[in-house]
Amino acid sequence: DEHYLQEVKRAVGQANAAESECDDVRRNLKQMRSSLEGALHKKASVSKMVSDYQRRLEQLEDELEAMDRQIEQNDQVRRHEQLQTDRTTASRIQAAPLAKEQLNALRAAMER
Repeated sequence: DEHYLQEVKRAVGQANAAESECDDVRRNLKQMRSSLEGALHKKASVSKMVSDYQRRLEQLEDELEAMDRQIEQNDQVRRHEQLQTDRTTASRIQAAPLAKEQLNALRAAMER
């Protein structure tokens, strides 16, 4: 049965080729899985980094708002102090002629 033996050899050859092809497919699947796991790990790492940056950005925005409020309060205090200074200066300017008059009257009284 030479023909039968040829058929068996051909079938064994095909089976070996199919097994080799399956091994190649398994290797490729393992590589793809490994690549996918690596990509998922990178994605998780990048997502965490983005989340950390967003949280830090929010903190900085809060700090900036607090600084803006402090600057506004400082400006209000400065304006109030300047207003007080201006009022005091105006009072002194208004009082100066009267004080000069009183000083002249006192000098005149002392000279008598």
